[in-house]
Amino acid sequence: MPRGEVAYHLIATAAGYGIAWVTLKASEAESWFILPMTPAAQVRGRVVDAQGRPLAGVKVFVADLRPVEVDPSMSWLSFDEKTSPWWARTDRDGRFRIGGLPQDAQVGLRCASRLVRRDVTPFAVYASKSGDFGYVERAVEDEFTIILVPPAVIEGRVVSADTQQPAKGVNVWTADEALGGSATTDAQGKFVLRNLAPGSYALSASPPENSDYVNCIRRNIAVKEGERVTKV
Repeated sequence: MPRGEVAYHLIATAAGYGIAWVTLKASEAESWFILPMTPAAQVRGRVVDAQGRPLAGVKVFVADLRPVEVDPSMSWLSFDEKTSPWWARTDRDGRFRIGGLPQDAQVGLRCASRLVRRDVTPFAVYASKSGDFGYVERAVEDEFTIILVPPAVIEGRVVSADTQQPAKGVNVWTADEALGGSATTDAQGKFVLRNLAPGSYALSASPPENSDYVNCIRRNIAVKEGERVTKV
């Protein structure tokens, strides 16, 4: 393992148990760690559309894991649709079940769909203690509902404050890139943010490197299900 300040995740897995992990720097490679493993937990739920109709064949996957209690030795584990080891497809009733998860973990689920989640609040799996970050506690046996709705779009234009000329190459992103992503302005200063869940967003704009301009933020841009907000 190379020396330096690069961080690594040391992960332990075993049949019938949820994963245990610790985050360490390369300089800590020769340290000893205890990784306590607990019996595997599971989450189960149902995916429906805005009218409450079940959605079959939707891939639901774990996008992030984090400890219920803030532990400096355990940073978040993040995954995308292709790398997540925990996923399931909904059946004809829209139901799914994902097992092999650690107990007392905060879990973020995402759906691989052209639709987006109406409620993007993650939850805690089998939490024996209160979690932070607005997580909702749910017992293992609880079934919950994910509502998928048509995505919203925000499009706009970035100009220089002094000259009012289009600003090319500016990176524009939402406060949570996992939900809204980012975009780069074109030669006309235009950008488009797609696949947004309904809600209120703060947009940040970062100019290219070596620019004379500074970052800026525009807050409270509200979007509804399937809405396209323009002239931002």
